[in-house]
Amino acid sequence: MAIEVAYNPTFQDFLAMNRWIARRVWRVVRYLSVVMIAFYLASPFLFHDPGSEGLLSTYAQSLCVLILPAVFFVLIPANLYFAAKKRWNAAPEIREPRRFVFSEDGITVEGGSFSGRVGWSHITGAEAHRGLVILKTNQSMYYLFSEKGFPDEIQREAFLHLVRKKVSPTFGRNSVLGRIKFLEPCRNIDRDA
Repeated sequence: MAIEVAYNPTFQDFLAMNRWIARRVWRVVRYLSVVMIAFYLASPFLFHDPGSEGLLSTYAQSLCVLILPAVFFVLIPANLYFAAKKRWNAAPEIREPRRFVFSEDGITVEGGSFSGRVGWSHITGAEAHRGLVILKTNQSMYYLFSEKGFPDEIQREAFLHLVRKKVSPTFGRNSVLGRIKFLEPCRNIDRDA
């Protein structure tokens, strides 16, 4: 049984996918930024005598600790937005409506200027995120479409069954997905959503 999904990409979907990828790739830096902010806030009480120097002068002396958090929480999101906007405007194939056909043999994608086919053996991960379905290949390519593209709930359930059956739930250390997030029908388990 072939499952067909029509999808008309939007910039918000494209940006959401890029943010989703960036959050997973930069996960360690995000945690390190939070730790550095905590050290910054606790530094006067841990490393200095606030009575002798004054509380505010201690904070002023350790402002350089906030460079990594500032880069992570301000510059990277701004850069990500502008890079996604530039790519969205420069690549018309990203904006083309497309049709996905999922079968036991693999995935077929057809757009106005392209068509392609990939076997399930090349799909290393699948996840639902904010109403989007993201499929990752072993070459770090992503297939993106909206969950609203399924014609009915029966087709959606057939797709989820196919993903559970064809995509391995365990991945290598380099995987940004970690495991399949389609564990229960009609439920998005993505904790970042």
